[in-house]
Amino acid sequence: KWNGGELFETAMNHHSTLDRLDALDTLLDRFDELAEQEQRRVVGALGNPWADEPKRALEVLAKAIAPCLRVNPGFVTMLYFQSGYAADQAGDPHRSIELYSKAIETNPDFLNGIGYYNRACEYGLLGQADEAVDDLANALEKSTDWAARAATSGHMAKVRDDPRFQAILAKHL
Repeated sequence: KWNGGELFETAMNHHSTLDRLDALDTLLDRFDELAEQEQRRVVGALGNPWADEPKRALEVLAKAIAPCLRVNPGFVTMLYFQSGYAADQAGDPHRSIELYSKAIETNPDFLNGIGYYNRACEYGLLGQADEAVDDLANALEKSTDWAARAATSGHMAKVRDDPRFQAILAKHL
């Protein structure tokens, strides 16, 4: 097995997000050559938020799905979630919805329904009130904490005046 530990440590010590993503990409290229412990460290590192380099993060996270399924299938939900967030930050709400949908499919209860809440926000951003309200309702079944966030989220501006949106918030605030 190839020892990627030194490259991993170097990758995580880079101050630049882009440098860290590039190093993780290199590690993913040789993922099958890594020892199991190093594979788990690489998969874990992919759970970081990559908001300042969302397009590059989307590339690396997409590449990580297959290795992650072999090493830590439970972590795939986090990869889909992080990818959805990166797509949002990259200004691609349609891709974000697709990725949050995959996160929900793999674990609908993940982090108290955050996949539903974030997908509701993407629908809100697009002005799709029916979908936004449905997903917000699903998120609120997991945690009523989402109501306060939805009430002030900029993503919900286009649906905030919808009577169904107002009704669901009034029920939970």
